Amino acid sequence: HPYKTLPTEQPPAPSIGALLWALTTLLAPPTAVVGLRRIGIESTFYHQRRHGKKDMPAIQVCRHMIRNAVLCLAGLSALAAAQTPGQLTGDLLNVVQTARGLDNVAIKGEGPPPSTDDDGDGVTNNIDQCPNTPTGEAVDNQGCAESQKDDDGDGVANTTDQCPDTPAGETVDEAGCSASQLEPEDPEASVREVYEADVNPLIVSAQGGCTSSGCHGRSGAPGGLQLYGAGTANSTQLNYDSFVSYIDRSGADRLLSKISGVGHGGGTRYGSRTSEYATIEAWARSVEALP
Repeated sequence: HPYKTLPTEQPPAPSIGALLWALTTLLAPPTAVVGLRRIGIESTFYHQRRHGKKDMPAIQVCRHMIRNAVLCLAGLSALAAAQTPGQLTGDLLNVVQTARGLDNVAIKGEGPPPSTDDDGDGVTNNIDQCPNTPTGEAVDNQGCAESQKDDDGDGVANTTDQCPDTPAGETVDEAGCSASQLEPEDPEASVREVYEADVNPLIVSAQGGCTSSGCHGRSGAPGGLQLYGAGTANSTQLNYDSFVSYIDRSGADRLLSKISGVGHGGGTRYGSRTSEYATIEAWARSVEALP
């Protein structure tokens, strides 16, 4: 190898090639350094020593760099034209960027600015699908809190939507429910619930005495109002149906007068000023109001 036969000597004075190599190492990214190394800048010293010259003409260096001649000539021409260190640096940057085929590309040590997280939810702006997340709310990997999600797209957030899965295009109320999602109210349902919970216990009790065999606890009972004791299967439903039928036929006032003892062969069951009477009265009036 030629290096083995060369005598020991002092390093040559810095040449254009050496200067280009040093500045490129400092300023260019690794890919650019490798590229310049390939075009022969590092081999300049070898050619200088071999030919006994300490500053080879630029064109002679380029002759040994045929594979990357364009880049070599562009780099040396820029360096030769530089008048100050500042101009030299600017020209070298232009050469490096041209070689990479890029415009305005950051040099070694630089990169794109870090992504920010304006709403502080832990998901950076570039992937945050729900900006302005309320402070402190947990978010998914897309930066969305439950208060920002609207899975059925009805305009009401999941956290307040009482009717999820609204059909597309249907108008909803403030609770997120469309007409097709609201079941029609059954007015009789509440009337039935009150009877089962509050009225029937009064009818089958010993004080009420309405289900005794001598009163309404028999077939052919007065007024057609047959009632059933607690021992009869489904007695509550049977009694409810009997009372509703009686009120439909005779009215609530007639029922209430009988219970208070007016025109009732069985006497007073509950006085008109008692809480029991008030409960039965309120219920009987609600039956009359049913459509």
